Amino acid sequence: MTLGLGIPSDVPREGMFPGTHLHILAVDDEPTVLEVLATCLRAEGHSIEICNSGSDALSRFVAGAWDLVITDRSMPGMDGFQLARAIKQMAPSTPVVLMTGMTAAIPMNE
Repeated sequence: MTLGLGIPSDVPREGMFPGTHLHILAVDDEPTVLEVLATCLRAEGHSIEICNSGSDALSRFVAGAWDLVITDRSMPGMDGFQLARAIKQMAPSTPVVLMTGMTAAIPMNE
């Protein structure tokens, strides 16, 4: 049996990817999305804080030290693009991942 990506299930989970335990800020206006994301990332040993708005995330970002920010692209108020821009102005080296479940909004090249 495998865990995905061809990794056998008998390989110990802890220490599988040494040095990758990150302090992550996750942002989405959908609580279910945040719950699934947080569960998956915590299972890999990461520390994760969740926010349900861009403005809340920006306040928490300023108050903390983050290895990574994962944010929904489309949210009411401050959207993911605005949040990413603000974070990059304050901390250009902090990686920001934009995600969305709204595939109809993504232009497709043919």
